[in-house]
Amino acid sequence: MNINKIIVRSLRFSKESILFTLIIGIVIFITSIVFTFILYSSHQENSQRQLSLAADRIDNTLTDIFEETRYLMGYIGKEIASHDEENLNFIANVLTNNSELISKNRGVLSWPMFDWINTKNLLVVNQTGISNNPINMSHRTYAIKCPQHPWTIQVSRPAIGIPSGLWEIPIGLGITNDKGKYLGTLVTGLEISKISSKVQQIFDSNQISFIILDEDLRIVLQSVDNSIDPKSSYYRDLLKKYSFFVLPKANLEEPIVYKNISYLFYKKIAHYPYVILTGFDNNVVSKDFILSVVPRLLELWGMGLFCIVLLYFFRKRILKDTYAAEKAKETFLQQVNQEMQNPVTSILTYSDIVLRYLKGTINVGISKERIIEFMNIIHEAASHLSFLTTPNLNLTFFDVNQVVKECINIHYHSILIRDIIIKSVLSEKLPPLYADELRFKQILLSLIALAIEYTPPGGTIKISTLLKSNKNKEFLSITVEDNGFGLNAEDIKRISNKFDTDKTSKKGSAIDLEFSSIEKLVKMHHGTCKLESIWPYGKKFTLVLPYKKDKEGEEKIPPDFPLASEKENNIFAFPKKIEEESKGA
Repeated sequence: MNINKIIVRSLRFSKESILFTLIIGIVIFITSIVFTFILYSSHQENSQRQLSLAADRIDNTLTDIFEETRYLMGYIGKEIASHDEENLNFIANVLTNNSELISKNRGVLSWPMFDWINTKNLLVVNQTGISNNPINMSHRTYAIKCPQHPWTIQVSRPAIGIPSGLWEIPIGLGITNDKGKYLGTLVTGLEISKISSKVQQIFDSNQISFIILDEDLRIVLQSVDNSIDPKSSYYRDLLKKYSFFVLPKANLEEPIVYKNISYLFYKKIAHYPYVILTGFDNNVVSKDFILSVVPRLLELWGMGLFCIVLLYFFRKRILKDTYAAEKAKETFLQQVNQEMQNPVTSILTYSDIVLRYLKGTINVGISKERIIEFMNIIHEAASHLSFLTTPNLNLTFFDVNQVVKECINIHYHSILIRDIIIKSVLSEKLPPLYADELRFKQILLSLIALAIEYTPPGGTIKISTLLKSNKNKEFLSITVEDNGFGLNAEDIKRISNKFDTDKTSKKGSAIDLEFSSIEKLVKMHHGTCKLESIWPYGKKFTLVLPYKKDKEGEEKIPPDFPLASEKENNIFAFPKKIEEESKGA
């Protein structure tokens, strides 16, 4: 067996495997980068959507709180406005009589009572009744805005509530009578800690951070992870140089960073002087991104590793099949060579001895009986060579399907190189064939070689065995067909010429016979071989051999035995047959 060829092919497969592995690695690396970038972009877009949604939820929550408070204050304010004169006793009674309603709707109110501020901005009525020492509330923002915008809620900057003593958002509602006369301001406070708790409850997790700033960029509300002193001027000092909040809502062009928190989105609350900032803790975002991208990358790398492992086993299988094909081919060639080499060696050896004795070039004496023995050996060897080159067959019983598989295996390397798919449909009911196994192999190998030669890369060759009967006689039918291009009479002649010159071509194979030799061997077995072509869809060889009842009796194929398609104009025989038909025409 030619071990060098196997080693060369192994090295070639090894280089191809390394190259393929390198390509797979580069593809996976590039794909990982692209995949990570896509995931990062998708993650950023999803984060922007979450921040926008969070700002909308905060906006809706605060707006609902303000509207509920406005409705309650408007209800009480209308009772006060229904009285013609500014009567403090009447106002005190109205606030006292509505204390139950105020308690039921307290919500985030810092105190279950409202206070009344007169037109001079003095707090003249509180929870205890009419105040003996009115407090001047001119420093509150609503003291200026309520007279200008009556019946609308006006808020002041966060402060310590009077008399609640809690950190709250002071709110005032200006009250006028039906003639438009300004009567005073109804005031209350919204407890900031309760508002923050209510806002925090709308989030499913603590990933999103928020800050609410007033028109002076002072902190009104903030999430628990900020921990900035509400009286701090941090954001006012940071943002006073920039015009960040131009649109009703948008992404910030530059993130506002505090500790590890990056605020990326803002939204203004309509009708109220507040801006909502939403953002993420960078550590949380990074961890979330890693948790989302790592499993995907592991899946991608796993697929790449699977491809490499698959390549390894595929390469191992290819080498194994190639080794088996080379071994089968070498075995077949050794069998053919042995049949020829032994008698040739005997003839050369003993004829050389006799010739040198007769010429007197050797001093060894050889008796007449010995010379006769040598001549008998030469005669037997020559007879054996004559047997191999004459229509005498070494008939034995053998398994046809097994021989077909061996022939396919011998051509495995050629099939692999040309990227051809070969299929076998073998009948399980075939009895052993009584024929010359070696020459049967030669016939089948040559037919397969012809099919491979004239099948384009990527094509398919199908080999079938079938037991047929005609007039109580059994015949073996073997077909070799492909889905390549069809042939006409000229093509068949060209194929014949090609085969006749193959023995002088460097590309020829030692296992392929001449075209005429195939025909001769088929006839020696009393069989027929025809080539069917259905232009332009492909071609099919049909080989038919008779089964023999015993070692002596022979069954010849009847003339009317169906060998090919019923379309006689598409059936082409071997070259001699074509020539006869051409002469007849």
